[in-house]
Amino acid sequence: MVILYGKMKSLYLSYRATLVLATLIIFSSFGKTILLLGFVANQDYIAKNLCENRYQTERLCSGKCVLTKTIQKHDGQDSEKWPLKLKDLKENTAYFFNPPAFVLERTSIISILKPIIYSKISIIPSYLQDIFHPPQ
Repeated sequence: MVILYGKMKSLYLSYRATLVLATLIIFSSFGKTILLLGFVANQDYIAKNLCENRYQTERLCSGKCVLTKTIQKHDGQDSEKWPLKLKDLKENTAYFFNPPAFVLERTSIISILKPIIYSKISIIPSYLQDIFHPPQ
């Protein structure tokens, strides 16, 4: 006997649950196939004993009427499980607006650089203004 601990135990259980769910999905999707295989295996018995046309001399259906009724009954059971149809469902849409916590203002680069340029020009010493001046 193997004893599993912690993470291995949860992985083992999730693996088993996955296998069980996959098996259920596979069997539920093959419902009509199983009915058809059962019909093919027992077609002679169905044609002789269960067919609606068994007393007629010309048996054209050879038991297919029973298969058709069985499939319709199976489809009826599926539709009873899911009484809601997509066209019956109403769509409700909810809109939520979450205002932002802060708003970024759009500023141009010129408005950011203007104070920097003018502040550097204003701190130029006066002797530099004597040397660097426009021509006269």
